[in-house]
Amino acid sequence: MPSHDDERPTPSDDPAAATDAYDQLEDADENGATNGASASSRQWRTLWRTHFYAGIIAAPVLLLFAVTGLVILYTQPYLDATQGHLPTVKDRGDWVSFEAQKAVAEAKTNAAVTSVVLPRNATAATEFGLNTGDSAFVDPYTKEFLGTANPDGGLVGLANRLHGTFNNESVTVKLPAIAGVLDGGPVMQDFVVGDLLLEVFACWALVLVASGLYLWWPRKSRAAGGRAGKALVVPRLSKKGRARWRDLHAIPGMVVAAGTVFVLVTGMFWSSYWGTNFASFANKVTPNTWVDAPNSEVATVGSLDRLGHKITWNTGDAAIPDSDSTGIDPADLPAQVSLDLIVAAGTDEGM
Repeated sequence: MPSHDDERPTPSDDPAAATDAYDQLEDADENGATNGASASSRQWRTLWRTHFYAGIIAAPVLLLFAVTGLVILYTQPYLDATQGHLPTVKDRGDWVSFEAQKAVAEAKTNAAVTSVVLPRNATAATEFGLNTGDSAFVDPYTKEFLGTANPDGGLVGLANRLHGTFNNESVTVKLPAIAGVLDGGPVMQDFVVGDLLLEVFACWALVLVASGLYLWWPRKSRAAGGRAGKALVVPRLSKKGRARWRDLHAIPGMVVAAGTVFVLVTGMFWSSYWGTNFASFANKVTPNTWVDAPNSEVATVGSLDRLGHKITWNTGDAAIPDSDSTGIDPADLPAQVSLDLIVAAGTDEGM
């Protein structure tokens, strides 16, 4: 994003004159000129080349992020259009119990249910996640088994893999990690190569933005005729040739720079190398407060209704302490909480 007002000599808008001007700058450097203008021109060309190569490296990946991100964002409309026979049902009044729907899903697939997605409206099916990685769909009104789908397959699955690991999770490399030092683990840890490549490209995108803003930033004083105010953010469409194309590139780039940096930096928190190491550093600087929690007592349905009964657990990354059932007759243990009760509790909480 070249600047409107820079310290280097400004060539004419005529392409031939512009070429002659840059040739003169090159000749001045080759002849050993050491004045301020020559030094400024060398610095300018270095920054321009850095910006150019950063764009060559980062632009394809930024386009990949944008396209795959849109697919992920509009996953549900896409699935509705391509798999409408699975998640769509007719509104028939009241739902049957989720336990009954779960039993149908497990019986038809010979797999165990690991998660459930409630119908999002009156014409949507219940989606059960299976331990095979597939999703099973059941009509919540009739318990009819509608079929299965692989959420990691098709366009949506490919978009998720490209967006997260460059569609490559099998190839890993060992790298030193500060997380190992801070957490007391091994210093050399395995990281997915595809994820590392995306992190590198994201860093080059930050270089692209930083160098572009530097090239756009005005350096001439306003008293000396430098452009300011509205002129800095309005392209000079009346100009011809290089000046107009420069403005059409620089000004939109300047406008989207903050959003680009925000998206890149926040995305880095999800990366395997930078994100993992940053999380370890943050936990070291602002550690969690750990307590020696006692084992939970034998639970009953009433103790799970959030009416003052505490269930021991720490953070989301820590395992929930197991209850100690040593010496307790299995017949005295409470029945497993039903899926319907869990759904009711979540509904009451607005989940």
